Amino acid sequence: MDIFNYDPATGEYLGAAHADSSPLEPGVFLVPAHATTVAPPAAQPLTCAVFDPAAKAWALAPDYRGQPAWSTATAQPAPVVTLGKTLADLSLTAVAPPAGPVKWDGAAWQPDAAAIKTAHNASILAQIAALDVYVPRGLEDAIAAYGWDVTKLPAVQQTRLTQKAALRAQLQA
Repeated sequence: MDIFNYDPATGEYLGAAHADSSPLEPGVFLVPAHATTVAPPAAQPLTCAVFDPAAKAWALAPDYRGQPAWSTATAQPAPVVTLGKTLADLSLTAVAPPAGPVKWDGAAWQPDAAAIKTAHNASILAQIAALDVYVPRGLEDAIAAYGWDVTKLPAVQQTRLTQKAALRAQLQA
């Protein structure tokens, strides 16, 4: 007689075996714990047969373990370790995100305009900060407040002021 073993914690089908005959009762077969004589259904792709001991029945459960998946919240790779949950149940997708800041819209990855703008502005601000060595912010404030003639500044400072103004114009609101 064939028996079908299942994991005691998850109910996951583990494999078939042959039941031993009872040495005390001829014609009776011994069915060990976490085994059943009910044959599991054939698993479909991305499913696993799971036994419910209370119902004494098998069911097919979603099984994405080992499949590549990405978090729809962070776009980072996320291993699937849970049996019986779909990728959507776990806030995951099988669609790999493209490079760059993206957001999941429920069906596909879309460019994340806010993150792109933030990264762009951070890059511009870093360039402006690097120019502060030549033209400190206080000097710029004084020029603006008192209307100082910038042509009286050294050429390198005039150039850096022009560069800083051009960079500030590139900042996105």
